[in-house]
Amino acid sequence: MKQALLLYAKRRFNEMKSDHERQTTTGSTTTTSKSSPSQLAAPISPTPNLIIEVFLPLLGLSDDSFLVDLGCGDGRWLIAANKQFGCRCLGIDVDEERLERARKSICENGLGEEAVQVRRQDVFEFAKECDEIREADVVVLYLFREAMVEM
Repeated sequence: MKQALLLYAKRRFNEMKSDHERQTTTGSTTTTSKSSPSQLAAPISPTPNLIIEVFLPLLGLSDDSFLVDLGCGDGRWLIAANKQFGCRCLGIDVDEERLERARKSICENGLGEEAVQVRRQDVFEFAKECDEIREADVVVLYLFREAMVEM
């Protein structure tokens, strides 16, 4: 069963990746990269709230912490971490539609932009080029093994 689910997830991911690449090459998606198009690094699969509720307390966050979510999607990790611990949060994603959802949720939860930010950028670029990744106390990400090699 586990292997069947993994095969299904990888097949679905390859479909999403093809769609993303097609959008990037047709110009319907813009990137922050000067040299290469953004990469879809994992299937779009929002973390169930129960998992966030269980894992957040285990991360040792406080109001002095800085959490970075690579592939933040709708921002649910960011919002939960800031609401529960008051920590500063930054989310990175290539999907503008998901980032708009995150911005809306951040606003609906009354969280200020100084506390919770989201940015459109390739997660691999961010991890390799931005100093903010080194400042993070916690980094949240969901990738297949093949994509972890890129990190």
